Amino acid sequence: MSFAAYSTPDPETQYSAEYFAALTITDTHRIIQNNRLPAILPKGSIQNWCWSDTVPTAATDIIVTAADAVPCLEDLLPITQAAEDAFHENARSICVRIRGKTQRYHFSKIRLIVNINNHAYNLQAVSRILDRVVSSSLLLPDVIEEFKLCKFSEPLAGFCIARTTPLHMLGCLLDEQWVIEDVLNARAELTSTLSHTDLTAQISWNYASAFAMATFLLFLGADWKSFQTDFWASYRAVSPEDFDRQWRLLVARYPSARTYLHDLYQVRDRWAWAWVSVIFTAGIRTNGRVEAENRVTKYISGPKKNLFQVFTALNERTEEQSRDDLIRVREASRKQHPGQLETLFKPIMDLLVLREHVGPFALQTCVNQMKLSMFYDADALQLPDGIRNWSEYAIALNDSEPGYIWQNGEEQE
Repeated sequence: MSFAAYSTPDPETQYSAEYFAALTITDTHRIIQNNRLPAILPKGSIQNWCWSDTVPTAATDIIVTAADAVPCLEDLLPITQAAEDAFHENARSICVRIRGKTQRYHFSKIRLIVNINNHAYNLQAVSRILDRVVSSSLLLPDVIEEFKLCKFSEPLAGFCIARTTPLHMLGCLLDEQWVIEDVLNARAELTSTLSHTDLTAQISWNYASAFAMATFLLFLGADWKSFQTDFWASYRAVSPEDFDRQWRLLVARYPSARTYLHDLYQVRDRWAWAWVSVIFTAGIRTNGRVEAENRVTKYISGPKKNLFQVFTALNERTEEQSRDDLIRVREASRKQHPGQLETLFKPIMDLLVLREHVGPFALQTCVNQMKLSMFYDADALQLPDGIRNWSEYAIALNDSEPGYIWQNGEEQE
């Protein structure tokens, strides 16, 4: 006899492959409701096991009853992987010790236990599907009765992509609430224009149940700007006593934000100016994200750094920040403002008339001509060697070097 023939249960045996294939949705629901499925033990329930050449004959060694507790699939995996090799070495059963008791399993019983593990979740899913279909009242009674007669593992009908998808896979959709979530998402968008009192208790409960892991933000509406002003006034309080006084006024003025303000008050020593203003920051300052500054600070003052290394690193950090500040100031001072040329020819510059119709060389020529139309070009003249001033140079001119002559009354212009 082959291993497959020896280890395959009789088709009439409960929990065989043929048994599960014949179950209808009604049968499945009845099994789950009446607890007629064996309980599956947690992982690690099998303490030890060994092969035996004894062929089991007792019913308890061959079949599984609803009152039995069977090992989980993870514990059976080493056994099922080695079962065929053990069979060829004359093993015909296995002795397992579960919770202090030794039990003998026929190889066919192992197959039954594997089937139970494979179908336990699917049976529960089908039972939940039937409960949902019946309670939702979406289908007509005769359609529901027809649905109950379907096999729980038969392929879905009506979908070309679901020819190999069993019906029990619909159980994965039971926890989805797409319609409810879509309605609540649309409602959430409307809350930007609705007052807080517009949210009824039922809607608030639906929000909390459908989005249990979400963080809900308070909407203050028209009070938001005044809330900001009052909040920052409290933040800048110069002493803890002054802060407490202004904070009490803030809570009294905005009762809808009481919970939010209460949470902030618990950690006031970490953000309010009355506390953080007296904390030594070692000269570190930033207008960026605190995470980046924390990363730099941890690098500077790591657990392996001594006090002198921390002191040196802080000085270098401060010098770098001062140098960066000077660079930004110098760059800001170099910012060019529109000159006389740009101001006078602003219509041409703004409309990009020249850039649309001429090339780079022609554009540069036009700009040069604009400059020539407004200014003189003056070149610095150097005194000749041995001449101390221009008067001496003029006296020393000889007849071969004519003097400077004004043209066309230029000296009067």
